[in-house]
Amino acid sequence: MSIDPSTTDSSRLSQILGRLLGILSALILAGMAVLTAIDVIGRDLFNAPVPGGYETTALMLMTLFFLALPIVTARNEHIAVNLIDNVLPPAGLMILQLIFNITAAVVMAVLTWFVWHQAQSILGYGDVTLYLQIPVAPFIFLASASCGVTALVFVNRAIATFRDLFQQ
Repeated sequence: MSIDPSTTDSSRLSQILGRLLGILSALILAGMAVLTAIDVIGRDLFNAPVPGGYETTALMLMTLFFLALPIVTARNEHIAVNLIDNVLPPAGLMILQLIFNITAAVVMAVLTWFVWHQAQSILGYGDVTLYLQIPVAPFIFLASASCGVTALVFVNRAIATFRDLFQQ
């Protein structure tokens, strides 16, 4: 994906952030694969799994999911079942897309608020992972921030759909 120099500053920033999050997600995925392979080989051949391998993998998976969520949303790459696309006229599909984007933005905003409060509670309790004693709160704050960015992506998509709807 090349960065288009003719785009606006906010669009360019969005492209750069998307690329950085994508690279970070790919590195985390590769790290998970390496850690899992080393853990399995260590367990099966030497009866010595990686200490804390399971909880590290779990935290990496959570981080991967929440880093990728805004990217997938911005690129409209969610899994979708299109049962009525052939039945509705284009304007009807746009209205349906607008309703979806508004609903998703509200749901993600509420989720952001809820997860942020959970992260604050977890921080207050001082929760850590069982074996490696890694603090959990930063990962939950990351999840909340990711949900917030995803809500903003849905708002942006709703605005774009609304504009497209009335430009027809």
